[in-house]
Amino acid sequence: MEDKIKIAGAEVIVQVIDKKTGKVVEERKKHNLILNNMRIHIRNNLMHWWYNIWSYPRIHIGTNGTAPDPTQTSLTEQYREQNANRNEWNETEQRREIETLFTDFTEEVHICEAGVSTEYDIHGNRTLKNRVTFPYVTVDQTKNLKVIMYFYPGGA
Repeated sequence: MEDKIKIAGAEVIVQVIDKKTGKVVEERKKHNLILNNMRIHIRNNLMHWWYNIWSYPRIHIGTNGTAPDPTQTSLTEQYREQNANRNEWNETEQRREIETLFTDFTEEVHICEAGVSTEYDIHGNRTLKNRVTFPYVTVDQTKNLKVIMYFYPGGA
């Protein structure tokens, strides 16, 4: 079971969706950095099943494209965060999938960073578990933004 608690990899898909047509008009796919906080969280929860470390996830989006650093605990310039609309284990793909659809943008925003936080301890404290930066996507009143995070167990 210990190998399922470790993280072998993570990736993100960011999609800009036209509100009127429902079509994806822009997309980014990128591997992302697991932060030290995630490794500590995993190490402190070795007795729990791998999927139990994903309690109450929130996806964060921001506007700073500075490269991620494993010591970070938050996005560099967070714009918004939201509870995940989907948080499930995909048995076929052997990965945790966490997804959020951001709607109701009131201004034009260039989003170029994202991450996920979960409950960290028995007190419900939150801290960012991963961070990814990507060439910015533009959202406004006519667009929605879908962020999908994939986490793969195993590895060292």
